Amino acid sequence: MNKTLSSTNKELLQVAKTIAFDVPTLKDLTSEQLKKVAELVIMERYKNELNKEVELSKFDFCEMKDLFISTFGSENTKAAYKVALSQFETFCNGCGVSNLLAVSAAVIDDFIYSQVKENKSNSTVRRNVRALSSFFTFCERRSNGIIKNVVKGTKATPKEKTTNKNKFYSYGVDLNGLNRVKSDFDKIINNIENKELKAIIYISIKSGLRVGAFAGLSIHGNKYKTFSKGKEITGLFDDQTISYIDGLGIKHNKPFERYTDTRLKNLFKYHTNKLFKQGVISANYSFHDMRHYFSLNNYLTHKDIYRLSKELNHSSIAITEKYLKGLKVAA
Repeated sequence: MNKTLSSTNKELLQVAKTIAFDVPTLKDLTSEQLKKVAELVIMERYKNELNKEVELSKFDFCEMKDLFISTFGSENTKAAYKVALSQFETFCNGCGVSNLLAVSAAVIDDFIYSQVKENKSNSTVRRNVRALSSFFTFCERRSNGIIKNVVKGTKATPKEKTTNKNKFYSYGVDLNGLNRVKSDFDKIINNIENKELKAIIYISIKSGLRVGAFAGLSIHGNKYKTFSKGKEITGLFDDQTISYIDGLGIKHNKPFERYTDTRLKNLFKYHTNKLFKQGVISANYSFHDMRHYFSLNNYLTHKDIYRLSKELNHSSIAITEKYLKGLKVAA
């Protein structure tokens, strides 16, 4: 039996070698043979394209879009992604693109260039590109690779402009030292006797409120209202924050009205500088570093830059991007 198999294998190998050596190259073919080969190649290409069209016809852009949007819990994220995909759909319809799930990389680049020509801000264009890439990645996974994410690798996205004015300043608060910073802030609170300052630090860590927001802060149940940079700010404190404030005996109606932003900055700096010199904490933090710390924790928990931007009351996503970049987090 083994001898028969061995003999058969040898014969097959000899036939394969003969065929391989006997196959003529293209230059050896006649005009008629070349024509037949070209027809076969073209037919194979058409067959592949037809198969792809058949597979893609199983998916509908609007259905995939709605399914994609429904995966997000944040209404801000849903709204931002809806806008981006709607603008992409309008662009493709204007260009005569019949299947938005089968666009080429060139169409993606042209869409991005059109956004720039419409004088949209760089941060808005980058946001729309990020939304588009996220959508096509979602489609690629849902379709088992039939739909491709051709947004990846585009060079058309405008670069972020960096200036000294927009430089990110932080005293050691970033992703790499998260546990150390948490330990430092706990030590700062524990080493301060002023109950109002304790509460302010705790609230800042938990909510990211700016230093100037505390003087006008009022709390009603779990809701709070204040003013920051000339705008009314509203939000919710979690039960843990309310319990902490109540445990210190802090009143809810403008409890920190005597603490101006300058006074708070100086008080916080005085205590942190003292603790740093004593070796109790690892860095000489500024008040604003607590806002950075909140941003880091919030993004790591929710992975939602739009939610974070709203909670920080930023005027644009670009500012939130700078925060995360400075914190060594890729959004």
